[in-house]
Amino acid sequence: MAAMTSARMLVALGSTAVLLMVAVDGAAVMREDDWGNLHINTTDSSGTTRVLLNGLDVLGHLDMLRQEVERSRRVAQCILTQEKDALGVDVTTLRGFGDAVGKWQETVLGPDGKVYGVPYDETVVLVIDPVTNAVDTTTMGSFSPASGKWTGSAVAPNGKIYCVPEQSPVVLIIDPTTNTTDITSIVGFGDGGDKWEQAVLAPNGKIYAVPDLADAILIIDPETNSADTSSIPVPSGDNKYLGAALADNGKIYAIPGTRTNVLIIDPVTNAADGTTIMGLPDGNRKWFGAVLGGNGKIYGVPDEFNAVLVVDPVSNTADITTLMVTDYDVSGITKWLSGVLSADGRIFGIPFSADAVLVVDPAKNTTHTVVLDMVAAGADHDWLGGVLAPTGQIYSVPFDNDATLIIDPLCVV
Repeated sequence: MAAMTSARMLVALGSTAVLLMVAVDGAAVMREDDWGNLHINTTDSSGTTRVLLNGLDVLGHLDMLRQEVERSRRVAQCILTQEKDALGVDVTTLRGFGDAVGKWQETVLGPDGKVYGVPYDETVVLVIDPVTNAVDTTTMGSFSPASGKWTGSAVAPNGKIYCVPEQSPVVLIIDPTTNTTDITSIVGFGDGGDKWEQAVLAPNGKIYAVPDLADAILIIDPETNSADTSSIPVPSGDNKYLGAALADNGKIYAIPGTRTNVLIIDPVTNAADGTTIMGLPDGNRKWFGAVLGGNGKIYGVPDEFNAVLVVDPVSNTADITTLMVTDYDVSGITKWLSGVLSADGRIFGIPFSADAVLVVDPAKNTTHTVVLDMVAAGADHDWLGGVLAPTGQIYSVPFDNDATLIIDPLCVV
């Protein structure tokens, strides 16, 4: 036990309370006031100090209880709304984004816990606070109204969000700390062309964007704000790879759109392997978006294909038969674009032209869909991409839809 630099003991005289103060090494003070309230104060202002009572982390326990209360509230809300809405799916809370097409394509979770919508045709960055559901479309904006500006995005170690160009000639950098944007630091990619799609932060701190129409992988170095489009070339073609995820082995696995192979990117050697996982079927946009499951496998979300792609980075094999989507089949439409891993280990596919949310359970090797009565299958390109917010809910910003899609996994059975 540390030596006490100062101490005052409680003395009781009848019903009169006398101040108790104990200071340990000048780092903590415990005192009782005149009303019998016990105060414990520390000199650590970082917010990381724990208060232990008989070994129990008091503040941590209170936080756990708050989370349990919030989960109970959410479940109760699910029960109250299950008769009027698809259970666990909310398209009414955040509405009024308009009927313009291609508003925001990528949904990103910032280090501040807020949800950021990356402008596709829109001229502003969309910011949503999932705690209050407050919406901000005025702080960061005034971009060109040009179509298809930015697509995939990743949060760098410096806390900034780097958005890779699809049609734009520049990288968009969003700084959540200062609420500012930068479109002048990383430039020179040329106008037009579906250049790159999803982006992944690698263990080396660099961001890798997989090629759609571009002939090389885009590598962004946030430390120097520089880009490399020559180190890892790939064969030409459109819709080559439309999603990627970082595996536990430190490599990035890019899933195919038109290609019949999985592209494995090694950030250590800056090399790509397109021959280890081959033999996948032909098709235009088979899968879009990749999610790392809790079991270490990577799941490709079905776009025009009717099965989930399962990639095992340990054995470097691919499986397209285990997770067939049997309860939903709208051939020829882009059904789901991207997916999100929930806290319970399930993966939720975000509906683009489908009128249902896709639910993949890696633990049970099952899939099912939750139909949205308010969306006609194939009628619109509703949402694209999503993130798991600190509230435990999944947010997907609107592409063509008028509303933000909010999925509560606790309510989805």
